[in-house]
Amino acid sequence: MHLVFLNQYYPPDAAPTGVMLEAVVERLVQDGHEVTVLCASGGYAGKERGIHSALPSSHQPSTLNHQLPPSFPRIIRIGASSFGRGTFIGKLLDYASYYVGVALKLWVMNPQPDRIVALTTPPLLSVLARLFSKIRGADHAHWVMDLYPDVMAAHGMLGERSIMYRILAGLARWGFGGRRCAAVLTLGPDMAERLLGKKPKTEIKEDMDMAPTHASSSTHQPSTLNHQLASVQWVPLWGTKGETEKLKAEMDSPSTINDPPSTSSLRHQRGWADGELIVMYSGNMGLGHRFGEILAAASRSVGVSLTSVPDFQPSTLPISHQLSTLNHQLSSHTRFVFFGGGKRRVEVEAFVRENPRCAVEIHDYAPADELAAHLRSADVHLASLDAAWTGTMVPSKLQGIFAVGRPVIFIGSADSSIGRWVTESGGGWVILPGDVDGLLAALDEARQPEIRLTRGRAAAVYAHNHFDKRTNVARVAAILTGEGTPRPFKQGRDVDAPHDPRDPVVG
Repeated sequence: MHLVFLNQYYPPDAAPTGVMLEAVVERLVQDGHEVTVLCASGGYAGKERGIHSALPSSHQPSTLNHQLPPSFPRIIRIGASSFGRGTFIGKLLDYASYYVGVALKLWVMNPQPDRIVALTTPPLLSVLARLFSKIRGADHAHWVMDLYPDVMAAHGMLGERSIMYRILAGLARWGFGGRRCAAVLTLGPDMAERLLGKKPKTEIKEDMDMAPTHASSSTHQPSTLNHQLASVQWVPLWGTKGETEKLKAEMDSPSTINDPPSTSSLRHQRGWADGELIVMYSGNMGLGHRFGEILAAASRSVGVSLTSVPDFQPSTLPISHQLSTLNHQLSSHTRFVFFGGGKRRVEVEAFVRENPRCAVEIHDYAPADELAAHLRSADVHLASLDAAWTGTMVPSKLQGIFAVGRPVIFIGSADSSIGRWVTESGGGWVILPGDVDGLLAALDEARQPEIRLTRGRAAAVYAHNHFDKRTNVARVAAILTGEGTPRPFKQGRDVDAPHDPRDPVVG
C-alpha cells in the first residue's frame, strides 16, 4: 500500500507531531509499505535553527524522487514559507503556503496514493485529505493530534456559538467523514468522545485493553456531521525509548530499586539538598496548562497573598475549604522547579521575581540526552490541563514521567485522558482546578518516601503496559493501514478476555 502522510513538520524539525510520525513511518516501511511524507521545509522554531544545512540529502527540499529504494520513505519538503511560530501572521503564512504546496503535490503525485493520511498541523488538513482522495481515487485516514477548532474555542479565540466556529467545525468534521474514510485515530478516550459528540461509550472503539472510569464532562455539542464519521479509535503516545524496559528490570531486582548515581549527582549539581522534596514541572508551559494552584501552594510556605497568583480563584471553593487552605503551611523543605518554555512561562517568571522568598525556580528545557536523569531528579512531577481543553489535546508529558517511575500530581479534569490514566494506574493524584487544599494534601502524602515509591512503581508498570513505544507504534501503523483488529471501547478491564498478542507481556 502506498500511504501519503500530510503534516507540516517532520524530523529533524523538533516538533513533537513530526517525531511521533517518524516512528510510525519507519514501522510502516519495515512492514513493506510504500510511504511518502509531504512536510514543510522546517519552520517549527523558525529559520534560525539552520534546518536545511542540518538535513541529509534525502531530507532536503526536492521534487519526487522515484529512484529511492522501496525500503526508504520519500520525504518531500514543500517549498513553503518558514517564518516559524513567533508571530501569528507568520504562522498563518506558513500554513497557507503549505496548503498550496500540498495540493499541488497531491494533484500530480506519481505513483498515485492508495491512502492519504492527514495529521492536524496545520488545522483542517482533513479537508485536503478527503478532497484529494476523491480526485486521486484513493481513500483517507486521520491521526488527530489536536482537535480543531475546539482548541481555538478553549483558548477563547472563537466562541462555540459563533458563525466562524460552526463553519470551521463543519469543515473539519466533513474531512473526517464520507464512505472513503478508512480510520480516525485520536490520542485518548476524551478526544474520541469529543470528536463523536459524546456518543454512548459502546459506540466508541479503542485499540488498547484499558478503559476510562468516568464519563466525559465536556459540554461540547455534537456536530451535525458526526453521523458520517468512521469508528473512532485511540492509542496513547509513548514514553522515552527503552526507559520502560529499563525500569521494569530495575524493579524486578530488589538490589537496584534505588536511583542510579547520576540522579543524585544531578540534584547536587543543581544545588538541591538531599532532604528536600523536589516538585517539578518539566515541559511546555502552554496556553492550555494551569499554574495558579501550583504557585498558590508554593506561596503558603512564606505567606504570600493569593491575589498575586495567576489563575487562582478561591471564590470558587466552599468557605471552609478556603479557610483550611489559607491556614495550611507547606514544609520549608519543599522546592518547586520549572523547566521549559511556552507562552505562559512569563507568569511563572513574574511570580519568581515578585516573590524571591518562595522556594520556586525556573530554568530552560533540559537537554534531550539528559532527559531520563532530569526526570528522575524530581521526587514528584506536576502536570496540568485546564478543564476547558479536555478532549481537544492530550499532552504527552505523562508518558515520560511514568516511564522513569515517578508519581504525578495532575491538576485538571478527572474525565480527561491524563486524569483517567493517573487514577487507573495509581501512579499519582488528580486535583480539580482551583483545589489548592487538595494539592497541599497530595504534597503532604508525597513527602512520605514509601508512598512515593509505591506510586512510582505503579506508574512504571502502567507505562510498560500501556505507553510502550514499540507496541503503540505498531498499533498506530496497524490502524492506519486497516490491518489492526480494534476491540470495543468498554468499562473496566476484561480480565477474562483471551490474551491479545499485541499486548506486551509483563513478567
